[in-house]
Amino acid sequence: YLSKQNAEKDSKVDPPKIKISRLLRRNRPEAFYIVIGSLASIFVAAIMPIYAVLFGRVLGVLAYTDIEQARSDSIYYALLLLLLGFGSALSQFLQGWMFGLSGENLTKRLRRDAFEAMLRQEIGWHDMQENNTGALCARLSGDAGKVQGATGSRVGNVLQAIFAMLIAVLISVAHEWRLGLVGAFLFPVMVLSVVLGQRVSHGVDSV
Repeated sequence: YLSKQNAEKDSKVDPPKIKISRLLRRNRPEAFYIVIGSLASIFVAAIMPIYAVLFGRVLGVLAYTDIEQARSDSIYYALLLLLLGFGSALSQFLQGWMFGLSGENLTKRLRRDAFEAMLRQEIGWHDMQENNTGALCARLSGDAGKVQGATGSRVGNVLQAIFAMLIAVLISVAHEWRLGLVGAFLFPVMVLSVVLGQRVSHGVDSV
């Protein structure tokens, strides 16, 4: 009965908040992988704006009256779209691979440190009900995996979203500055609507 009360008490304790900067410092040995993955994320973010510009140029080819010019330009833009497709596949592969390597190495390091910390505990700590073999194994397998989800592919997704917004705004301003400014002002509204929609879908009524 007492062990059940202790377990319920421990389940109500909020886990400590860890800063992302601290996790990135722990991931410093994989800086090369993170840099390559970040560059790949930026290229992935630029794919859709570049594709939008090329698609607009392709539609402009349909208005040509010169058949030879239309044929040569259509082949040119088709090759550019093919090159963009290969670049997209390569950049997405590098993004997943590099962030996957950095996340797995961080997970391995955290599990080793956690296991060493468990071995340094006194015997009475291991006799506690909440520190049985199954619970310790679950911590080693689950907690480190959750940390990997916070530093691995999620960093790439955040970079991809930020740079996709910036590149889209810059291209729109370069083509039509008035439309670009309108899109830039509407981006915070879009972000706020997405955040509010997620809170509502998760049942959090905090607005």
